[in-house]
Amino acid sequence: MKINNTLKVGTIILFSLALVACGKHKSPSPVTPVTPDTPVTPVIPIPAALKGTWAYKCVAETDTDNPSSFVKEKQTYNGSTVIMSDTSYSDPACQQPLVNITMTGTFKLGEIVNKGSQDEHTKIDRTSKTVVVTIQNPETVGLANAGELPSLEFGITDWKLNEPKDLTQNKLARKYYDVGDTDLNIFKIHTNKLFEGDLGGDLDPTGRPTTLNKVGAARVTNNQTQTTSHESK
Repeated sequence: MKINNTLKVGTIILFSLALVACGKHKSPSPVTPVTPDTPVTPVIPIPAALKGTWAYKCVAETDTDNPSSFVKEKQTYNGSTVIMSDTSYSDPACQQPLVNITMTGTFKLGEIVNKGSQDEHTKIDRTSKTVVVTIQNPETVGLANAGELPSLEFGITDWKLNEPKDLTQNKLARKYYDVGDTDLNIFKIHTNKLFEGDLGGDLDPTGRPTTLNKVGAARVTNNQTQTTSHESK
């Protein structure tokens, strides 16, 4: 009995060692991960790159009742919605606001033109749906109520300071601000700036600009600057 038990124990030990040996033999060799020599910079899709708020610098306003006024433009893109806000000022530093015009609408991206070249840009169609006007200067309120400002002459005589007025259903305002119309434009994102089509340059048969404006709008969100599919201007 002792011999049989000893043999059984020895057999079990040998069998166990054989299994361990086989396991070691079958274990794969460790694989060293291969890393690229040059880090890859992610390319952000155009819709994601466009998302956020973009603001232009304060510039002299040309199409206005007051030739000495200035304007700051801001655009916000989120999903398929665009908010376009223009505020006119009485000073070149854009510190004394006069009137704010905010239009909300939808946008749709079109084809990429001249893809891969320095002139690459994307078509964009923006359709305005609503318009809200806010007078931010007491003197301007008086002039608007007296009907002395053509840009605010919509049959309204009850303007109040800093009180937004939705003019979406006002026929005169809809016509003046082109509510419901679709704006055909182009854009390109470069160095974290948004460049739109030059409306004073060449236009295609549909009225869409074919060249980009040299002045861009800066991103005003806190998103980290990232490379987009428009890499150079």
